[in-house]
Amino acid sequence: MRPYTLTADQFRSLASGYGDEDALAVLAASQLSRRRLAVRAIMSAADQARSADVAPLLDAFRLFTRAEAARPEAARAVLAHPHFDVWAVQCLRALTADGHDLSTAVAHFGVLAVAAAARAGISFVAVVAGRGGSLVLPTLGAVRDVGVAPVRIHGDERGLTFEAETRTVVVPAPYLRENPYWAPVREAVAAAPGLSHVVAIEDLDPYRDCYQWRPMDRLSGAEADRMRRLYHEAWGLLVRDHAVHAAGIRATLRSLVPLASARPDRTVSATSTRAFGSLGVSLPEEPATLGLLLVHEFQHMKLSALLDLVDLCRTGGEARYFAPWRPDPRPAAALLQGVYAHVGVVDFWRQRRLVETGVAARIAEFEFALWRGYTAEATESLLDAEELTELGVRFVSHLAKTLAGWRGEPVSPDLEAAAADVSLAGVVQWRLAHWRPSQNELRLLLDALRAAAPCPPLGEALRHPADSNDPPAIASLIRSHVVGGRSLPRGADGAYLAGRYDEAADAYAALIERGEPGGWVGLALVLGRLGRPGAGALVRRPDLVVRLYADGPKRLDPAALAAWIEPALPPV
Repeated sequence: MRPYTLTADQFRSLASGYGDEDALAVLAASQLSRRRLAVRAIMSAADQARSADVAPLLDAFRLFTRAEAARPEAARAVLAHPHFDVWAVQCLRALTADGHDLSTAVAHFGVLAVAAAARAGISFVAVVAGRGGSLVLPTLGAVRDVGVAPVRIHGDERGLTFEAETRTVVVPAPYLRENPYWAPVREAVAAAPGLSHVVAIEDLDPYRDCYQWRPMDRLSGAEADRMRRLYHEAWGLLVRDHAVHAAGIRATLRSLVPLASARPDRTVSATSTRAFGSLGVSLPEEPATLGLLLVHEFQHMKLSALLDLVDLCRTGGEARYFAPWRPDPRPAAALLQGVYAHVGVVDFWRQRRLVETGVAARIAEFEFALWRGYTAEATESLLDAEELTELGVRFVSHLAKTLAGWRGEPVSPDLEAAAADVSLAGVVQWRLAHWRPSQNELRLLLDALRAAAPCPPLGEALRHPADSNDPPAIASLIRSHVVGGRSLPRGADGAYLAGRYDEAADAYAALIERGEPGGWVGLALVLGRLGRPGAGALVRRPDLVVRLYADGPKRLDPAALAAWIEPALPPV
C-alpha cells in the first residue's frame, strides 16, 4: 500500500487556508488507505485472538473481498462511508482490550460487507446479528423490527431479502423506496449552476455518535425536507459567492449528521477526527448560517486529514493559549485547529459583506472585522508557540500571510472600532479569569501604593485555571447596537454605546465600587476611547488592577489606580 505525500505546492495550497483539487484528492485517498489498513489490522488481531467470537469477521471479510473483486467502486463507496473509521477504531479496541462489546463490533463488519455486496449486485447469503431490533446497512438504509436473533440475508442484482425471526422483508434494488420495514438513506440534492452536490442525510448509522453533541434520531419526513431545502439554498449561496470553498466541499463531503442542540436558539456543528467526509450540524433557521457552518467545519476536516500525514504541532502541551472564540485556555494543537477553521470564517464574512445589502451587509462587515482581528491575534500566538514543528511554523506562516492580505481591506470606521472593542472586552475578561498577580508582586505594589511612591516595575502574571469564564455582556450589546437591532440600555452600558464616554467612565466606576466585576471591562473600553491613562493597564494587567483595588487603601479611584500602574508596564 503506497504512502501518501503532498507536494510543496499542495502543502502550500492547504496552508493558505484553502486547498487545491490535487491536495484534496491526496487527503481523500490517504483517508481511504487508512481504512484499508484498519481492516488489515482488524483481521490480523482477529487471527491472533483465535476465538469463535471472531469467526463472523472472516465471513464478512470474504464477502467484502468478493464484492470488491466484482465491482471495486462498490467496496470503495463503503470504505469511504464517513463512519467506517469510527467503527474500525472501536472494533480494534474490542479485539485487543477487555471490557469492550466485541459481538456488536464484529456484527457491524457483517452489515458493511452486505452493503458492499448489495452495491456490487453479486449473489450471496449472509447471516448477521441485529442491533436493537434493526439492521443498518451503511450507505443503503436500515431494515426495522426484525427482532434480536441473527438475520439471514439473501442478495443479488434484484435486491435483498431479510429472513428474520419475526418476518421476512424484501427490499428491491436500488433500495430507495421507504416502507414500514425499510428506511433508506435519504439524500440532499443541491443543484447550482456549474456545480451540483449530493450528500447523505445520515440519521441511521449507529456509529454516527462521534460528535460533541448527540445525533438526532431518524428525522421525520418534514424535518428531512427542511434539511434538503436548507442545504440546497446554502449550496447555491456557496457556489455563487464562495466558489473555492464549494469546490472543496463537493470533493470531500459525503454526509450530514443532524445534531440535537441543547438549546433551541443555538445552532451547533462539529466534525470528528475519525469521520472524514462527514460533519454534524443542527438545523439552523437560515441557509447563510448553514453555509458558514459548512465552511467552518470543512476547515476542521481538511486539517484533521492533513495531520494524519504530517506533524505540525507536538501534542500534549499545556492548555495556556488564549483563543478569542473560547472562554478556556487552549493547548497549541487545539489553537491550531481553531485558527485554521476561523481563517475560513473570516473569508466567508469577507465575501458576504460584498454581496449582502442593508442590515445584512452591515452585519457581515462587522463580523469580517471582528473575526479578522480574532484570528490574526491567535495566529501570532501560535507562531510564538514552542509546540509547533518546523513544518508547523511554515504552515502557520502561510496562514498569517493570507490574513495579512486581508488586513488592508477597508471596513467602515464605526464597525472597525466596535469590533476592536468586542475583541478588547474579551481579552480583559479572559485575563481577569485566568491571570493572577504573584504574592511578592502584590506585596511590593501595595507597599508603594500606601507610601504614595511610583509603581515598581511589573513582571508577568501567573496563570490560573478558572472554572468558568462567560463572555462579557458588553460584547453582545455592541453587536446588537452596531446593526441597529435594539434600543439602548440604561446605565453605564447605554452611555458607552451612545458615545457619552465621560458619563460611562463615572458609571462604570460606580459599578466597580458596588462590587460588580463587569464594570472593569467597561472601564477599560471607555478609557481607551477617551485616550486616558490607565487603559493600557486595564488591558495588559487587569488582574493586578482588580486585586490592588480590593486590597489597597479604601476609596481608591479605579481609573487613577490603573493610571498609577501603567508606567510600570514592561515595553511591548
